[in-house]
Amino acid sequence: MLSKLYTDSCRYSTLGKIGIVLQKIGFKNRSLLRLYNRNPQLPLSKVFSTDALFVKTEIKRFDRCFDKILTITYQGMSDLFVKWGVDESNIIYNMYFENFNFLIYGKEQGKKIVVDIYENPTAFSNLISEVNNVSEYNRYNSIRKRYAAEDKLRKQYMNELLELADYYTVPSVFVLNSLKEYPNFDESKVAMLPYPSSITKTDYNYRPIKHKIIWVGNAPVRKGLIYCAKAATILKSKYPDLNFEIIGMADKALMNDEIFKDLNFVGLLDKNQLIEEYETAEAYVFPTLYEGLAGTVIEAACCGCPIITTENAGVEKGKFPAIFIPTRNIDTIVESIEYIFKFPQERDNLSKEVFQFANKEYSPKTYEKRLLNFFASI
Repeated sequence: MLSKLYTDSCRYSTLGKIGIVLQKIGFKNRSLLRLYNRNPQLPLSKVFSTDALFVKTEIKRFDRCFDKILTITYQGMSDLFVKWGVDESNIIYNMYFENFNFLIYGKEQGKKIVVDIYENPTAFSNLISEVNNVSEYNRYNSIRKRYAAEDKLRKQYMNELLELADYYTVPSVFVLNSLKEYPNFDESKVAMLPYPSSITKTDYNYRPIKHKIIWVGNAPVRKGLIYCAKAATILKSKYPDLNFEIIGMADKALMNDEIFKDLNFVGLLDKNQLIEEYETAEAYVFPTLYEGLAGTVIEAACCGCPIITTENAGVEKGKFPAIFIPTRNIDTIVESIEYIFKFPQERDNLSKEVFQFANKEYSPKTYEKRLLNFFASI
């Protein structure tokens, strides 16, 4: 079905090719690793990529102006996409409100516009309140500025996007409910398409290490890291051997903050290392505030790791096998972890249930089938 893929830097672009070489010789860099992993797995003739966006955003980072950086990030390729054209295609499938002028152009050419709304668009407005209300975040002023810039862009485009698009694909009920706040939202345009896991496992290999807990992510405020930190301090007094690992976070200001002293920051891991962490943790604790469908939650599930999370992770309570907790509630995090520690049989049952569920519901094959059926239907 795919005519062309229009994208920024990936494994096929110049920077991506450099990333491949550096990866092979053992050089590790987060940005280059991301490019190395952005593999379209398509014929070169179908992939149109450019490094211009990456270069522009890197230059603008010196300005420390989040408004400019994010405007380039989200809207910086519209003109190039228009130049590349829409040919004989029937549908433009676009990520969110990115390159909005290209969507207007496509609509004028008579194409159906399908947008993937991959997050709760009201999240950043609420996260500004989170930063303002949690005293421990007072010193991190750049977080507040970033969220304000993100929120400004969503307010600028969301209503017009919801009117322009012929269909919205959304990954979760949580995202669907958030869209109902917008006047131009039309529920008849919605297609529910949960994302697949980037990790798939056919063999069940869960082997938990006593009192090992993990959290995975790189957005500490949005993903509720401070609530893990406070829970870890309470648990450490009862379980001195507690190993609460934080994977992916590399913000030194946060890592060196006294409030996070009882967390074990292990840094960035590759996929095999991450699988090992999921398969050996007693639980994955993820008290997130706002997601679309949290990729790390379904990754952990596909590895059979018991999960403690909020409904805001995008997984559905009553359907997804997990221990669900309220947001911002330290006591329930502590209680849920202690439950896992005290009842290993329940932990193991939860592990098997979530493994079976996730490898059925979040497999790439399942997603592929849903996506193809959706496009065929329109």
